[in-house]
Amino acid sequence: RAVQRAMLFDDRKLKVNLRGRSDKQDRQAVMARAQRERDERQRQRRQHLATLSLQAAGRARAQLRVLRAQLREMFDATAAGLSEAAEQTHSARLAAFAQSVTRLARWLCFFHDARVDQARRRGLLELL
Repeated sequence: RAVQRAMLFDDRKLKVNLRGRSDKQDRQAVMARAQRERDERQRQRRQHLATLSLQAAGRARAQLRVLRAQLREMFDATAAGLSEAAEQTHSARLAAFAQSVTRLARWLCFFHDARVDQARRRGLLELL
């Protein structure tokens, strides 16, 4: 027993191969599998990014639709205010028009859709 204990605490270090027995074909199979796994992870990353892009585009389109509807309402309210100003004096009409015309034109350019906004465009042109 003393001899066995002495060997257990001996300073000599044995080299142990933890890799196990392998040959070149096993290494090639492992490398091929690792490459396939990397390719699959890359494909999943691309698919995830594409999904995020589509979702962002859908949200942006919905927000744009809401913003355009809000600007149409603001345009109509401002244009109605200018129409009501027609009963005022010429200088008062001119002042109200000057304050609003740039904003109206900008809004119309932003939300204009030929199928929906022809009357708005015509009304703005008549005001000019």
